Amino acid sequence: HFEFYRALIFPLKLYLRFVNPAQGNDRPFFWLFENVVAMGVSDKRDILHFLESNPVITDAKEVSAAHRAWYFWGNLPGMNRPLASTVSDKLELQECLEHGRIAKFSKLSIKNCLLFINKIYIDNYIENQ
Repeated sequence: HFEFYRALIFPLKLYLRFVNPAQGNDRPFFWLFENVVAMGVSDKRDILHFLESNPVITDAKEVSAAHRAWYFWGNLPGMNRPLASTVSDKLELQECLEHGRIAKFSKLSIKNCLLFINKIYIDNYIENQ
């Protein structure tokens, strides 16, 4: 299992380095990675080591029909608060976008996030060549 997670975590650390603003740039930079709580103890330990932060545990039942606990690692403000959706919460991506922007997905999955991060990484790499 370690090799599988190692193959995932090393590229994520590289992505973080490439998309993180340059030193002195005051632009906010937020990141979030997730994985199921059912992972092995040694896999979790390795991820804790590589990401250098503790996860928050959230159950998807709070915001969707799914009932599954997940670990979230990140630096989002307030991510340690209890998660509960209300009628006024914006749970669809389109509701969260700036006026005039059109969402390609209704909700983001990790696959969509990684595709987005990969595009940023490639664009940034090409721009800096």
